[in-house]
Amino acid sequence: MVKGKSIYRSTPFFWRQLLWKVALIAMLLFLFAQVALIWLMSEQETADAFSSGRRLLVTLETSDIYGKKISSEDYKPEEINHEKTETPEAIPHVEPDKLAPIAETPAENKEPVKEQEPLPEKQKEPPSEIEKEQSKEPQAEAAPAEKDAQLQDQAKAKVAEAITAEEPPEAAQMPAIIPSTTPPAEILKSLIDKTEFGALPKIASDGTKPWKYYSKPLVIKDKKPMISIIVTGVGTNKNTSEQALRLPEAINLSFSVYSKDLHSWMTAARISGHETMLDLPMEASNYPVSDPGPLGLLVSKDQPENETKIKKLMARDAGYVGFLTPQDEAFLGNNELFKSLLQVLSGRGLMLVVGRQPAKNETKDIIEQGNTASIVADTLIDEELSQTGIDARLSLLEQIAKQNGYAVGIARSYPITIKQLNMWADKSEENGFNLVPVSMIISKRY
Repeated sequence: MVKGKSIYRSTPFFWRQLLWKVALIAMLLFLFAQVALIWLMSEQETADAFSSGRRLLVTLETSDIYGKKISSEDYKPEEINHEKTETPEAIPHVEPDKLAPIAETPAENKEPVKEQEPLPEKQKEPPSEIEKEQSKEPQAEAAPAEKDAQLQDQAKAKVAEAITAEEPPEAAQMPAIIPSTTPPAEILKSLIDKTEFGALPKIASDGTKPWKYYSKPLVIKDKKPMISIIVTGVGTNKNTSEQALRLPEAINLSFSVYSKDLHSWMTAARISGHETMLDLPMEASNYPVSDPGPLGLLVSKDQPENETKIKKLMARDAGYVGFLTPQDEAFLGNNELFKSLLQVLSGRGLMLVVGRQPAKNETKDIIEQGNTASIVADTLIDEELSQTGIDARLSLLEQIAKQNGYAVGIARSYPITIKQLNMWADKSEENGFNLVPVSMIISKRY
């Protein structure tokens, strides 16, 4: 009974397995059949597209065209859009690299050119140097290879000249930078310390400090309230940086340490009479969303590592008076790291402008009681990037200057900011204020 019972139970299970296998095989065959059908239909569709002219295959190497080429005669007159078909032929485009040597063209190949329709008036130009050279040579005789290369270079130069001539009118109307009659002092070797990080500023043996030596010389005859403005972020954008160089000489320019051509920008600023500074990258309150970059000072790093970064920042260039901190920094909240920063700057004879009022009273005390030449900015002029917003902050700066005798404002290198600063600076003396470099205000305290 047990043996017969086991045989009775195993038999249905075997047939169930067999049925499942047959079903799976049938499904696979069905899927393969569907794929094959789709492939055949796509092949047929491709063949129909080539035969009807809806699709063409062009080989890049030989420029051979596969498929039916349909000419304009195959279209009905009512289907032709004359506005669209005439435009591409009216202004042909020729790349400089594909200009063929004209001197090697046989005389027979030049005949069809005479039968072509004349170019529009704006395309007509006087005969080029290439055409003059071609008319002087026999048509059946080819020019030497060196002459051909020279003619091609002339053609490419002419095309490049035409391209560069199409510059925006703003760039063409921008006046040239005029060298200042009272620029900051030239780079002094006795204020340079050659180290493993590069050339760092140092206090000279006679006690001369770099921030005083490289300050902008300016004589004030009256005792009007003084206003200092520092434009930050210069050197990151070519157009706005050139506009910043044309600001009044009393305005400080602070350059990004990540500028690709920092030395050239700072040299141009000094020649144009501006007192220069460097933006000091620091950890922001929303770090790591806002990253200060590889040279940024971080709260998470220890004091020696941050001091190494400060020295690398100092070695970026020479002739500057000091550093400017960003607006939304969190680094100054750490008292130990901030004290270390001030000690390094003081030991190198540099000054520090804190970009905004510190959140902690302890930080304010460290700044006030320290020996480092430093000052805290009163306001960000273009926090609201609009004409009315900038004018309102400039008015606030004037009020602070009347109360304290001086005021310091920070501005970013935006076109609208530079425009409003120029307009305000033209009337600053008239309105009873002296626009001065920030070093002049700091020198009253240190």
